[in-house]
Amino acid sequence: MTAILNRKSSAGSVTSVALKVVNDLDNILLYDTFDRADGAVGTSESGATYVESGSDAWGITSSRVRRQGFTGPSALLSDVGHGDVFVSVAVEVGLNSVESGIALRADDHANGLFALVINSGAGGIRLYKHVAGVSTQLAVFTINNLNSGSDIIWLGASVAEDVVTVHNLGEGTVLGTHALTGGDETTFPATKTSHGLWGGGIAAVRISDFRNLAIRRVR
Repeated sequence: MTAILNRKSSAGSVTSVALKVVNDLDNILLYDTFDRADGAVGTSESGATYVESGSDAWGITSSRVRRQGFTGPSALLSDVGHGDVFVSVAVEVGLNSVESGIALRADDHANGLFALVINSGAGGIRLYKHVAGVSTQLAVFTINNLNSGSDIIWLGASVAEDVVTVHNLGEGTVLGTHALTGGDETTFPATKTSHGLWGGGIAAVRISDFRNLAIRRVR
């Protein structure tokens, strides 16, 4: 599998390059369909372990992973030992603004980079950084034809050489990129190796289900 990732020059400019997302077993750091009995999340199918962080516990419901409450932001993370990764997951959209997606280089639910599905159309996918619980929007991307309450988006997000690239994998498109600058490249360095899922909606209709999480190292 090849994806368009991006490199940042010393001057801060971004150049698109085709980097291989290696899908042999040695380079799949985590894979989990979540197709198992309802209950606690447990260990991923690939053997990687999870850490839960935030207000709500995570669990398996009908062969999907989801937050089991909606009191506040929560993350499901795994330390896979690599900071430059490509994360993909199927997000089943909730009935309202979704506020769910992928966590990159995250210490916990309150510190990290988060590529989140918000809604359909302009600004439908947004990239945030969270530092000590303070959220700052870094980039906004457009996704079309996303119907709340019925659709699934195969979301992809990579971070490599201090550039985040967000993909709509179902349509095979790159939604956009963002270079980490202004100190963000040191706040979220490649030495941070925990990645996974994040959800932040505080209403039941904003809870999304996730399936088929994969984390690969990139080169």
